[in-house]
Amino acid sequence: MNKPLISHRRIDQLKAIASDCGFTSEDAKRFGKLSRTATWEALLETYDIPPQVVDTVDKVEIQSQSLDTGGTPFVGLRVLGLDICKSSIVGCLLTQRPVQPREAYDSLEFCQLKADAGGIKQLLNLNPDVAVIRPTRSNYQRSWIIQLARAGVEVRLVGKKLPAYRRNNLNLPNKDDKANALALACYFFDYQHLPQQFLVVREAWFAK
Repeated sequence: MNKPLISHRRIDQLKAIASDCGFTSEDAKRFGKLSRTATWEALLETYDIPPQVVDTVDKVEIQSQSLDTGGTPFVGLRVLGLDICKSSIVGCLLTQRPVQPREAYDSLEFCQLKADAGGIKQLLNLNPDVAVIRPTRSNYQRSWIIQLARAGVEVRLVGKKLPAYRRNNLNLPNKDDKANALALACYFFDYQHLPQQFLVVREAWFAK
């Protein structure tokens, strides 16, 4: 079977990033002509998604068997999965991937924080090393990402592969904010050594 061709045109790569985040051509039309690179750059920048060129085609396929990412795991990291809504967030803080995520879902303590100064302070008090977020078609996540980065937290963005990852590997409830947060944290531990599995890896300095 022939391997699919990967486009190296910047506009095609920007379109792929936008698609991974759930955006469509209709969303992009608000920023100009669809044939212009600047249109797609403006769309991504509006929602605080850097127009970073990444390989969004040649990625490791998610299978139902156990994942083997290789490499040495990051030991002792505090990894925070964040499900971000308009007025609040739900967080799941892990220091290691649970062997049985479904059982962990029932026993873990999740944090639910309001989208205000108090909520941001509580979030930073959790002292995460890494925050894992799935971008949305809104820019609700913008202020959270900026505050995390300024506090020295690495931020990783996960694209549309998350639902399949959850379904094939975690057996978590659907349409559940806590399950989303747990899935994001688990995703980091399973793919920590595969940067191509993340839309963007944002170092702490980007918001300074």
